[in-house]
Amino acid sequence: MSTIDRYVQIGDDVHHVVLELGDDGAGTAVIDDGDPIEIALPAAGAHRFTMPWAGRTVRVAALRDGRGVELSLDGARVVALPTAGAAAAAAGGSGQVKAPMPGKVVEVAVEAGQAVTRGDKTVVVEAMKMRSTLTAGIDGTIKAVTCAEGDQVTGGQVLVEIEE
Repeated sequence: MSTIDRYVQIGDDVHHVVLELGDDGAGTAVIDDGDPIEIALPAAGAHRFTMPWAGRTVRVAALRDGRGVELSLDGARVVALPTAGAAAAAAGGSGQVKAPMPGKVVEVAVEAGQAVTRGDKTVVVEAMKMRSTLTAGIDGTIKAVTCAEGDQVTGGQVLVEIEE
């Protein structure tokens, strides 16, 4: 199961969006800690569905490809690239947590020597007012943390190394 966990800005409001998807694209979507809604996003393609949110029905459009998931909520475009852990899980797991895009490190949740399980939060990066929670792609021990809170990072930069 891959988790895409994002804070997204729609207009003046910031919302917490969590998608949990299995390899077959079946999973759940949750907005602002609401009730989980079952969704199906096959491995690739465009999908449309509705889900209840804040007492109303929201139209959701999702495009899933090899790079991640792009969402539109009631017509407002939200880009939700996969977390490093989700990308690693899709590729069979990786001991490197990389920044998905250029941004600023706003939280480091692990330290060298710490045991982690696949999916555990490691680092939070903020870019364009969106926060990306990066997770461990494998079970293991943190070998190195190569960033600190406040650091500016580039897309693809290794932020955490994990050894099995």
